[in-house]
Amino acid sequence: MTVKLIDNKITFKDVPDSYWAAEAITFAASRELFLGTGQGVFIPGESMSRAMFFTVLARLDDVETEGGANWYTKAQNWSVTAGISDGSAPDAAITREQLITLLPGTPTTCNKRQR
Repeated sequence: MTVKLIDNKITFKDVPDSYWAAEAITFAASRELFLGTGQGVFIPGESMSRAMFFTVLARLDDVETEGGANWYTKAQNWSVTAGISDGSAPDAAITREQLITLLPGTPTTCNKRQR
């Protein structure tokens, strides 16, 4: 297995060090799994959409997610091709139940980034 090391600390204006999930958010962002919503903002209280979930998994598999008709097109297409999802309702909030249902479909050969 190839492990790609990426560690470039990213901070967000709306995630102070005292925030309960700050360490986890910084960890994921520094590995380019989460990039926030732009302009140094993360919006930690917002629900995760299906599109956000597809994008995180695609980035975990080292898929280039930039470009396409919108910000999530490449990740959405990847999730369909990988058999993770049918790609429907990308703007809908993803539930915990859906996360648990979709995760087993994640390819076991992902080019996983260091945990």
